[in-house]
Order: sequence, then structure tokens, then C-alpha cells
Amino acid sequence: MAASSVVACSDSSELVQLGDVNSYLDTAVTNGVTYQYTIAAINEAGPGERTEPVSATPFDLIDVPGKVRIFTGEAKGGNVVLLWSPPLDDGGSPVTGYVVYRGTSADDLAAVATLGPVLTWTDDDVDRGQTYYYSVAAVNEAGEGEPFFAREVKVPKPKEESPG
Repeated sequence: MAASSVVACSDSSELVQLGDVNSYLDTAVTNGVTYQYTIAAINEAGPGERTEPVSATPFDLIDVPGKVRIFTGEAKGGNVVLLWSPPLDDGGSPVTGYVVYRGTSADDLAAVATLGPVLTWTDDDVDRGQTYYYSVAAVNEAGEGEPFFAREVKVPKPKEESPG
């Protein structure tokens, strides 16, 4: 009779008896709970000595969040007001904030603000008559997601007062 493996919990109760394999995936677990496992070979003579216990704590895999869904920018006076909606996919971890990028071309953006979990930001450090490009990326525990593609916002020159 060929040898087979037994996977058991640390309380010495048998969890499952397997055939001639080198791995086992325990799917009846709870995330955040630590489990102890031992393994013993078994043959016609019975089970052999168990291995030292090995600990494992399952957890959900998280990823960076998706792109923000809607992103608009509008010049209001001498400022630019940005608004966005959170991503549909938070990556398995709540969105904790956003990073706002700005540049004078869509290909050359730099981070200008790191925000908490807000959905609007006003840029008051702009020059009138200048065109800016903005993007926003969501952030969670895993890191920063892909930024929304750059939006162009032209800040108008101040209206000239007519002589009176």
C-alpha cells in the first residue's frame, strides 16, 4: 500500500486524509483567525510521527482601488474646482483618500494635493489665462490606484474693467 498524507489541526484531531499529494488548501477557515496544522505520513502500519505545528492566518487579498468614476474641473473666478465620484472597485479595502495631479500639459502631471476621503478640491494656486490639466487617483491600504485621465481646465483672464 502506498503512503498517503494526513493533515490535522493542532488539537490532534484529523482534519482530512489525502492521497499522495504535496499540498492542501483549507477553504473552511475564517479570515483573521490563526490556525495550526501538523502533517503525518500514513501507511499499512499506521500514521507516522507528526510534524511540528505550522501556523497560518488567512486574509483577504487587497488591491489598489479602481479609477474614480466621474471627474470634472471648472474654473470659478481665479480658482479651479474639481469634483469626482469614488471608484466602483475599492480593491477590497476602503478608499482612504485621493491624490490630485496638475500640470500644464496632459503628459506632465505632478502631485499637488494628498487628501482624505473627500470628493472635491479647490486649487487656488493658479494663474489667470493659463490652461491646466488635472487628474485624480484613489488611495486605499494597498496604495494608489490608476489616475483618471487628465482633464483640461482653462482659467480665464480677468475681465477688463471698462473706463467709466
